[in-house]
Amino acid sequence: MAGFLNDDAIGMLGLVLGGNLIFWAARDKDSVKTNFWLLAFSCAFWAFEACVEFIQGSVVGEPHMITAGALEVIMFIFTLSVIGKSKKLR
Repeated sequence: MAGFLNDDAIGMLGLVLGGNLIFWAARDKDSVKTNFWLLAFSCAFWAFEACVEFIQGSVVGEPHMITAGALEVIMFIFTLSVIGKSKKLR
């Protein structure tokens, strides 16, 4: 699993997702459907990253991995709060 998790594709996925979120926020047109899917994928990304970081930190025993996992949980919770405050699909 280390080869997959340390692959640049995971980082690129985060960069593309973050870039799309910034691009969506900067546009004048606000599509609720696009916002929903970007935030849903962002939640999934942060949940995946936090779980992987905690598992890897518990196996390897490095404290900085546990700290990174905690920060990713904070990002996950922040994304959930943004979802709660955003316009909903009807």
